Amino acid sequence: ARYSAVFLREFIEYLARETDAERIHIVGYSAGTRLVATALHQLALASGHRDAAETRRSLRLGNVILVGSDVDRGIFGTYMLDGLLDVQERITIYESPKDKALGIALFTFRNERVGQLDPDDLTAEAKSFLLRSDALSLVSVADAPDFDHGNGHSYFRDSPWVSTDLLATLRYRLRPADRGLVQDAASGIWEFPPDYLERVEAAIFAADPELARPAAEARAADRPSE
Repeated sequence: ARYSAVFLREFIEYLARETDAERIHIVGYSAGTRLVATALHQLALASGHRDAAETRRSLRLGNVILVGSDVDRGIFGTYMLDGLLDVQERITIYESPKDKALGIALFTFRNERVGQLDPDDLTAEAKSFLLRSDALSLVSVADAPDFDHGNGHSYFRDSPWVSTDLLATLRYRLRPADRGLVQDAASGIWEFPPDYLERVEAAIFAADPELARPAAEARAADRPSE
Protein backbone atom coordinates (compact mmCIF):
# COMPACT_ATOMS: atom_id res chain seq x y z
CA ALA A 1 0.00 0.00 0.00
CA ARG A 2 2.80 2.43 0.82
CA TYR A 3 4.51 1.60 -2.48
CA SER A 4 1.32 2.17 -4.49
CA ALA A 5 0.29 5.42 -2.77
CA VAL A 6 2.38 7.59 -5.08
CA PHE A 7 0.56 6.17 -8.11
CA LEU A 8 -2.86 6.87 -6.59
CA ARG A 9 -1.70 10.40 -5.81
CA GLU A 10 -0.55 10.89 -9.40
CA PHE A 11 -3.82 9.46 -10.71
CA ILE A 12 -5.85 11.91 -8.59
CA GLU A 13 -3.69 14.78 -9.82
CA TYR A 14 -4.17 13.59 -13.40
CA LEU A 15 -7.97 13.45 -13.02
CA ALA A 16 -8.03 16.94 -11.54
CA ARG A 17 -5.74 18.34 -14.23
CA GLU A 18 -6.92 16.56 -17.38
CA THR A 19 -10.64 15.89 -16.93
CA ASP A 20 -13.76 17.98 -16.34
CA ALA A 21 -14.97 15.86 -13.42
CA GLU A 22 -16.96 18.04 -11.03
CA ARG A 23 -15.99 16.00 -7.99
CA ILE A 24 -13.65 13.05 -7.41
CA HIS A 25 -14.81 10.68 -4.68
CA ILE A 26 -12.71 7.94 -3.10
CA VAL A 27 -13.79 4.86 -1.15
CA GLY A 28 -11.13 2.89 0.69
CA TYR A 29 -11.74 -0.47 2.35
CA SER A 30 -9.69 -2.40 4.91
CA ALA A 31 -5.96 -2.39 4.08
CA GLY A 32 -6.83 -0.26 1.04
CA THR A 33 -7.45 2.63 3.42
CA ARG A 34 -3.69 2.70 4.06
CA LEU A 35 -3.22 3.40 0.35
CA VAL A 36 -5.85 6.14 0.40
CA ALA A 37 -4.62 7.78 3.60
CA THR A 38 -1.00 7.79 2.44
CA ALA A 39 -1.89 9.27 -0.96
CA LEU A 40 -3.95 12.01 0.70
CA HIS A 41 -1.07 12.71 3.07
CA GLN A 42 1.24 13.15 0.10
CA LEU A 43 -1.25 15.54 -1.49
CA ALA A 44 -1.44 17.48 1.77
CA LEU A 45 2.33 17.85 1.91
CA ALA A 46 2.50 18.87 -1.75
CA SER A 47 -0.22 21.49 -1.17
CA GLY A 48 1.23 22.93 2.00
CA HIS A 49 1.94 26.28 0.33
CA ARG A 50 -1.76 26.81 -0.48
CA ASP A 51 -4.75 27.42 1.75
CA ALA A 52 -7.42 24.75 2.16
CA ALA A 53 -9.94 26.41 -0.17
CA GLU A 54 -7.42 26.66 -2.99
CA THR A 55 -6.30 23.05 -2.49
CA ARG A 56 -9.84 21.71 -2.63
CA ARG A 57 -10.66 23.83 -5.65
CA SER A 58 -7.59 22.53 -7.45
CA LEU A 59 -7.94 18.82 -6.61
CA ARG A 60 -11.76 18.69 -6.70
CA LEU A 61 -11.81 15.89 -4.14
CA GLY A 62 -15.30 15.52 -2.70
CA ASN A 63 -16.08 12.70 -0.29
CA VAL A 64 -13.40 10.35 0.96
CA ILE A 65 -14.90 7.32 2.73
CA LEU A 66 -12.86 4.88 4.81
CA VAL A 67 -14.51 1.56 5.70
CA GLY A 68 -13.01 -1.04 8.04
CA SER A 69 -9.89 1.09 8.13
CA ASP A 70 -6.74 -0.85 8.99
CA VAL A 71 -4.66 2.28 9.58
CA ASP A 72 -2.69 2.91 12.74
CA ARG A 73 -4.44 5.68 14.68
CA GLY A 74 -1.20 7.37 15.61
CA ILE A 75 -0.07 7.52 12.00
CA PHE A 76 -3.45 8.88 10.90
CA GLY A 77 -3.17 11.54 13.61
CA THR A 78 0.17 12.72 12.23
CA TYR A 79 -1.39 12.86 8.75
CA MET A 80 -4.06 15.19 10.15
CA LEU A 81 -1.40 17.39 11.72
CA ASP A 82 0.17 17.70 8.26
CA GLY A 83 -3.07 19.03 6.78
CA LEU A 84 -4.89 15.87 5.64
CA LEU A 85 -8.30 17.44 6.30
CA ASP A 86 -7.53 20.34 3.96
CA VAL A 87 -7.28 18.12 0.86
CA GLN A 88 -10.91 17.07 0.35
CA GLU A 89 -14.35 18.39 1.27
CA ARG A 90 -15.06 15.69 3.82
CA ILE A 91 -13.73 12.43 5.23
CA THR A 92 -16.22 9.89 6.57
CA ILE A 93 -14.83 7.05 8.66
CA TYR A 94 -17.11 4.15 9.54
CA GLU A 95 -16.40 2.56 12.91
CA SER A 96 -17.36 -0.88 14.20
CA PRO A 97 -16.83 -2.29 17.70
CA LYS A 98 -17.12 -5.88 16.41
CA ASP A 99 -14.78 -5.89 13.43
CA LYS A 100 -12.88 -9.12 14.06
CA ALA A 101 -10.38 -8.55 11.25
CA LEU A 102 -9.28 -5.30 12.87
CA GLY A 103 -9.27 -7.07 16.22
CA ILE A 104 -6.70 -9.50 14.84
CA ALA A 105 -4.66 -6.57 13.48
CA LEU A 106 -4.72 -4.96 16.92
CA PHE A 107 -3.63 -8.22 18.55
CA THR A 108 -0.82 -8.69 16.00
CA PHE A 109 0.59 -5.17 15.82
CA ARG A 110 -0.49 -3.84 19.24
CA ASN A 111 -1.55 -0.53 17.70
CA GLU A 112 -5.14 0.78 17.70
CA ARG A 113 -6.80 0.91 14.26
CA VAL A 114 -8.74 3.83 12.82
CA GLY A 115 -11.77 1.68 11.97
CA GLN A 116 -12.30 0.34 15.48
CA LEU A 117 -12.89 3.15 17.92
CA ASP A 118 -14.42 3.20 21.36
CA PRO A 119 -15.86 6.62 22.33
CA ASP A 120 -13.99 6.28 25.62
CA ASP A 121 -10.74 6.40 23.61
CA LEU A 122 -11.45 9.97 22.53
CA THR A 123 -9.91 12.84 24.44
CA ALA A 124 -12.00 15.85 25.41
CA GLU A 125 -10.25 17.85 22.68
CA ALA A 126 -11.06 15.18 20.06
CA LYS A 127 -14.73 15.10 21.08
CA SER A 128 -14.95 18.88 20.89
CA PHE A 129 -13.36 18.83 17.44
CA LEU A 130 -15.78 16.19 16.12
CA LEU A 131 -18.77 18.13 17.44
CA ARG A 132 -17.85 21.23 15.47
CA SER A 133 -16.06 19.75 12.44
CA ASP A 134 -17.61 19.49 8.99
CA ALA A 135 -14.42 18.06 7.49
CA LEU A 136 -14.30 14.80 9.49
CA SER A 137 -17.21 12.54 10.41
CA LEU A 138 -16.94 9.36 12.47
CA VAL A 139 -19.93 7.05 11.97
CA SER A 140 -20.58 4.15 14.31
CA VAL A 141 -22.33 1.19 12.67
CA ALA A 142 -23.10 -0.47 16.02
CA ASP A 143 -26.85 0.18 15.70
CA ALA A 144 -27.14 -0.85 12.05
CA PRO A 145 -28.73 -4.28 11.34
CA ASP A 146 -26.27 -7.04 10.36
CA PHE A 147 -23.21 -4.89 11.03
CA ASP A 148 -21.63 -7.84 12.85
CA HIS A 149 -22.50 -10.48 10.26
CA GLY A 150 -19.71 -13.02 9.71
CA ASN A 151 -16.45 -11.58 10.94
CA GLY A 152 -17.96 -8.08 11.05
CA HIS A 153 -15.50 -6.68 8.52
CA SER A 154 -17.79 -6.38 5.48
CA TYR A 155 -20.64 -4.42 7.08
CA PHE A 156 -20.73 -1.97 4.16
CA ARG A 157 -22.10 -4.90 2.11
CA ASP A 158 -23.86 -6.94 4.78
CA SER A 159 -25.83 -4.12 6.40
CA PRO A 160 -28.38 -2.46 4.10
CA TRP A 161 -28.36 0.59 6.36
CA VAL A 162 -24.62 1.11 6.01
CA SER A 163 -24.60 0.58 2.24
CA THR A 164 -27.54 2.99 1.90
CA ASP A 165 -25.74 5.59 3.98
CA LEU A 166 -22.57 5.22 1.94
CA LEU A 167 -24.41 5.51 -1.39
CA ALA A 168 -26.45 8.51 -0.20
CA THR A 169 -23.17 10.21 0.67
CA LEU A 170 -21.69 9.56 -2.76
CA ARG A 171 -24.78 10.10 -4.92
CA TYR A 172 -26.25 13.16 -3.23
CA ARG A 173 -23.28 14.47 -1.21
CA LEU A 174 -25.47 14.60 1.89
CA ARG A 175 -23.92 15.45 5.23
CA PRO A 176 -24.52 13.02 8.11
CA ALA A 177 -27.38 15.01 9.63
CA ASP A 178 -28.95 15.53 6.20
CA ARG A 179 -29.12 11.80 5.50
CA GLY A 180 -30.71 10.82 8.81
CA LEU A 181 -27.84 10.12 11.19
CA VAL A 182 -27.82 11.49 14.74
CA GLN A 183 -24.73 12.89 16.45
CA ASP A 184 -24.00 11.80 20.00
CA ALA A 185 -23.73 15.01 22.01
CA ALA A 186 -21.05 13.60 24.29
CA SER A 187 -18.61 12.01 21.82
CA GLY A 188 -19.37 13.73 18.51
CA ILE A 189 -19.74 10.33 16.79
CA TRP A 190 -22.63 9.90 14.35
CA GLU A 191 -25.04 7.01 14.95
CA PHE A 192 -27.92 5.22 13.21
CA PRO A 193 -31.25 6.03 14.93
CA PRO A 194 -34.07 3.44 15.03
CA ASP A 195 -36.02 5.37 12.37
CA TYR A 196 -33.02 5.74 10.06
CA LEU A 197 -34.78 4.24 7.03
CA GLU A 198 -37.61 6.76 7.21
CA ARG A 199 -35.14 9.60 7.70
CA VAL A 200 -32.85 8.66 4.82
CA GLU A 201 -35.77 7.99 2.49
CA ALA A 202 -37.15 11.47 3.14
CA ALA A 203 -33.68 12.96 2.61
CA ILE A 204 -33.14 11.14 -0.70
CA PHE A 205 -36.59 12.03 -2.02
CA ALA A 206 -35.99 15.68 -1.10
CA ALA A 207 -32.68 15.61 -2.96
CA ASP A 208 -34.09 13.68 -5.93
CA PRO A 209 -37.76 14.52 -6.67
CA GLU A 210 -37.62 12.46 -9.87
CA LEU A 211 -37.02 9.39 -7.71
CA ALA A 212 -39.77 10.33 -5.25
CA ARG A 213 -42.53 10.43 -7.87
CA PRO A 214 -42.43 6.75 -9.02
CA ALA A 215 -42.03 5.65 -5.40
CA ALA A 216 -45.21 7.52 -4.45
CA GLU A 217 -47.04 6.04 -7.43
CA ALA A 218 -45.93 2.52 -6.49
CA ARG A 219 -47.20 3.00 -2.94
CA ALA A 220 -50.52 4.29 -4.19
CA ALA A 221 -50.86 1.24 -6.44
CA ASP A 222 -50.13 -1.11 -3.53
CA ARG A 223 -52.61 0.60 -1.22
CA PRO A 224 -55.79 -1.50 -0.87
CA SER A 225 -58.86 0.10 -2.37
CA GLU A 226 -61.72 1.03 -0.09
